[in-house]
Amino acid sequence: MFYSQNRVLKDEQVANIEMGKAKALNLDYLKAYVRTSIRVMAKIAQTAHQMGIPAGTHLISPGFQTGLTGTTHLSATQRMGYSWGQSAGGFIYQDVVEIYSKGGFDLTSTHGGDALLGDDPGMVEDQRFQLLMPKAYVEELLDDAQSPPTPAQRAAIVTTVERPARIMQAGGLVTVGTDTPLNAPAFSLHLALRA
Repeated sequence: MFYSQNRVLKDEQVANIEMGKAKALNLDYLKAYVRTSIRVMAKIAQTAHQMGIPAGTHLISPGFQTGLTGTTHLSATQRMGYSWGQSAGGFIYQDVVEIYSKGGFDLTSTHGGDALLGDDPGMVEDQRFQLLMPKAYVEELLDDAQSPPTPAQRAAIVTTVERPARIMQAGGLVTVGTDTPLNAPAFSLHLALRA
């Protein structure tokens, strides 16, 4: 286990215990992380379906086949060599677009946008930022606010937005907001929306 907020599901017995907790706590989202076995992934999907909530993973395949309802990245860390949503060069192909747009399989995009803070540095001067932003994020955000994005940063942002936009244009559901607390709470969400 890498992230402290996760639960290790070593086998189906532990998965059953955790799914019982998910039901008791009335959770609104379940995620099968990158080393989840396919059998446990299917159990998570089944539980989410029973609860009427979405459930995701990093893996298009077998995520889609097990009944999970989406991914929390187009491509991210994963344990299989065949389930990337985009190529190493950043291309997505029609089969990926079709899975997200026609199969009831949704994408939470992690496209970038933090460099756009340089277009609106007043965000870091706001009292709410000074009072509420956890210290672990402050220095990097202050750095991002120092100057407008470079043409290369803007081009990179456009590139990262084009992929999920292609899925949206084909009729797929795309949301933003995954990976908190790995990125700045609220700020990264708003900057992704601006992107």
